[in-house]
Amino acid sequence: MAYTYYHGSDSDVEWAVEDPTAYSVTPAAGAFNGQALLRGVATNVNENVERIYITNSTYKFNPHTEVKGRHEPTFTTTMWIAKEGTGTSITDYWIAKLPIDYKNLAFTTNHWYVPSNVTTAGANYGNYGTANNQALLSSTWEVTQPDSAGTDIRGWRFHGSEANRFTVRARRGEKVEFSIDWVAQWAEKITAMTAGTTTQATGSPFDWSDCVLKWKGEDDSATTITSSTGLEFTVNNRLVPQDTLQNQTVPRTIGGFVRGPREITGTLSVWKDSTAGQKWEEILLSATTGATTPDESINLGQVDFEMQGDATTTGIRFVIEDAVIGELPIDLDLGGNIQELRIPFTGRYIWADVLTLDTTAPTNWSQTS
Repeated sequence: MAYTYYHGSDSDVEWAVEDPTAYSVTPAAGAFNGQALLRGVATNVNENVERIYITNSTYKFNPHTEVKGRHEPTFTTTMWIAKEGTGTSITDYWIAKLPIDYKNLAFTTNHWYVPSNVTTAGANYGNYGTANNQALLSSTWEVTQPDSAGTDIRGWRFHGSEANRFTVRARRGEKVEFSIDWVAQWAEKITAMTAGTTTQATGSPFDWSDCVLKWKGEDDSATTITSSTGLEFTVNNRLVPQDTLQNQTVPRTIGGFVRGPREITGTLSVWKDSTAGQKWEEILLSATTGATTPDESINLGQVDFEMQGDATTTGIRFVIEDAVIGELPIDLDLGGNIQELRIPFTGRYIWADVLTLDTTAPTNWSQTS
């Protein structure tokens, strides 16, 4: 008896940045990248089918007919990222740009900064895209599964995909986890992948021992928090679908997405100690040095999180600017353990630094003007 079951372990995933002037058009095979260390992929293509009830129906009190609403494809990728940052076939690092901004600064001394200028006030807040009103780069993703014989491939190709929500989780003793919730313009069923032969990194993933976390406030210089036990932050781009009145080539699809009011939230976990940069009570109450009572001023801080690769010339860095601590919950540990604080914060904007020796980014990735 022949079995034609589909196994999750047989899954194949690849992605490519779309040409900004050709939104939702599948890039050429050479533009596709393999993403190593994917921990989970969840897809959903929703046709928003509605059952309709009418008067004098043949089916009496049962629904008479059914119609489709907006075509709505979404998917989520959860991954570790390999520490390898060299070699043009290693593309894991580059995905860090897609949730942050449309533009980047040109390669300079091993750095690719996102947005286009992180040293000029205002220019690092983010950019509006020039093509299709995109504020983020769009990409095509292909997620497939072959049967046990490898002869029948079932899967989806997601066009015009943009990162709606991006979460990074770093916790002591654990691998650093990245999760992206994607929204897409439309999805099609495919039986073969555009490239299908992409190269994946084979190195180990970033873990807690590769991370350096710094806090900088108005009262403190940038201080490495050696007692940090974790960091989790989410960039919610709150993308708004362009379901305006228009006749799309693919029926019931939207015209694209525009960025809504972005929201950056996170939680900083530390062992409570008395070292520099740990004036959490003071930071909460005021922006004044040595403050002991609340006032109207706010201490604007900076969360600087860097994952260092196998060499000092590789890594990924995220910097959350104008971070605000608005509350300080403390659950006293009466069991004699080291007191741990989980401090929620919000940020005004974020920038990223893709640190690599590669001077050539993936196809369509680098947008500098």
